[in-house]
Amino acid sequence: MAGNDIPERFDDYDVMGKIFIQGEVDDALEFLNSKSIMVVPLLTSGGMRVKIVEGMAMQKCIISTSLGAEGIRFEDGVNILIANDVDEFYEAIKHCIADEDFCKKIGINARKLVEDQHDVNKVTKSLVQFYKTII
Repeated sequence: MAGNDIPERFDDYDVMGKIFIQGEVDDALEFLNSKSIMVVPLLTSGGMRVKIVEGMAMQKCIISTSLGAEGIRFEDGVNILIANDVDEFYEAIKHCIADEDFCKKIGINARKLVEDQHDVNKVTKSLVQFYKTII
């Protein structure tokens, strides 16, 4: 588990050997590259989450909440896994650990989604078309 300001109550899980608490990392990209699954348990909305799109571009299997994936045209179970409570996160993580091929497939599909919907050349072309309509 990595990130800023991880609540102290998670330290108990680290002691029990269930979760390794990394905390703040020097190089987020290096950290992400060393993992297969990216869990993003966001509970508040606020636009599209760039970290999720970055993880998708890296072919990571993303597990997040509906709010966390807000703004991304995803398909649950195809290019991301949506979990909105503790039990759903547990089941999604367990499924990914038990079925490595499923996990890889979600990551591959996530990469395709980013290529189709977030490619800078495609987005730029759409913006230019939009601006032409309002000029």
